[in-house]
Amino acid sequence: TVAAALPLAVLLRYNLALSTVAHTLTALLFGAILVLCLTATPNSSLATVVTSPILRFFGRYSYALYVFHHPLLWFRPVFSLAFVPTVFRSQLLAYLLWLAISIGVTVAVALVSWNLLEKPFLKMKRFFPYHSADAAPLTSVIVPESLAYPKLVTS
Repeated sequence: TVAAALPLAVLLRYNLALSTVAHTLTALLFGAILVLCLTATPNSSLATVVTSPILRFFGRYSYALYVFHHPLLWFRPVFSLAFVPTVFRSQLLAYLLWLAISIGVTVAVALVSWNLLEKPFLKMKRFFPYHSADAAPLTSVIVPESLAYPKLVTS
């Protein structure tokens, strides 16, 4: 499927109508995957994959990863990757090394951010009571009659 997706990605770059359809189909695909994950039985192989420790780790720190990955992409290595040998005149190994370092730095920054910022804010939830949808509606809110729904007049 990856081999088929590459020519499609090149085609989508230059065709607005096709890229619109492709984005819609991609959204539908991932929506269907989400529905499958939510409706999977707890003992299924899909549930085992979705609840794996690695996915749970990245799920916990996903917001910080999202926030910090783009600014960190602007930084280039301060050291030279010239020591990495080329394979058939390709810099693939150097790129993979840079990618591994970038992912490691992003995860480290996300861990620090989560522990110094997000975790303390999450502990403050106890100061803000949560009312579920099943709870009784708040009775302290008074709606003026002029804003209330009009009454139906039946004849």
